Amino acid sequence: MIIDRVTGEIVSLPDVRDARCARYRVTFDPSGESMTQQNHCEAADVNKIIQRYERTGILPPAREKPVYADVTGLQGDFAQRIDESRSVIGKAKEFERDWHAKKAKASAADQGSDDAGSVGKAASGAEKAPKAAQPKGGEAAKAASGPD
Repeated sequence: MIIDRVTGEIVSLPDVRDARCARYRVTFDPSGESMTQQNHCEAADVNKIIQRYERTGILPPAREKPVYADVTGLQGDFAQRIDESRSVIGKAKEFERDWHAKKAKASAADQGSDDAGSVGKAASGAEKAPKAAQPKGGEAAKAASGPD
């Protein structure tokens, strides 16, 4: 991504599908007075939470309903999980490329057959027989099996 330093405007977004997915690098200078509310530091300290639990046997109330899930597939080395996720993403991208290629190929083949087929039908005069001339379900089976 290229950003104009004067206006701050995005000049180009290479390899980005949607501008909402773009990542912007933001610099921050933490000088001056802290804007963080320090009165919550004790309530947020994990060590203090564990000490309070050991003393009272009560955990702080949950903000959300607990969810139980089988996460055995997520256990192991973090680097391994990252490699696996990259592999899956690569396979998904490869599938998407193949899918679009097959779709384009099928679309081109359909257009080619439609053009040739309509010319061939018009030239030969071959049309579908009217429904009245075709035998109905039971009659077709009898006609195919022969005389009784």
